[in-house]
Amino acid sequence: MQCFLGLDVGSVNAKLALTDAHGSIIKLDTEKITSSPKVAVNSLITRLSKRFNLDQIVSAGISGSGKTVIPKELNWSEYSSSLSIASGLLQCHPDAKTIMQIGGQSSIAIQMESTG
Repeated sequence: MQCFLGLDVGSVNAKLALTDAHGSIIKLDTEKITSSPKVAVNSLITRLSKRFNLDQIVSAGISGSGKTVIPKELNWSEYSSSLSIASGLLQCHPDAKTIMQIGGQSSIAIQMESTG
């Protein structure tokens, strides 16, 4: 089974989402950042590896203020937080009109355009 991994590393929490090839959510996890973003990401990946074969991950992406914890050599895709939030939410709620995201140090309001 092919899987896709997304990480968002913010100022307070690191969040993980694992989906299948159809976009269905397989695993969601969150780790509070206490000592460093790198430690939080390592905890998330360690927990994930205990339940899933990481060789099944065919693509990975990262967003957030702490995205530099992933070395460039791993060739993970980098995304803006607002794009990640909008695309993820619209996957489950395609009729959403407004998205409000309130983080530890910032807030985002996204107004969706009507396509019809």
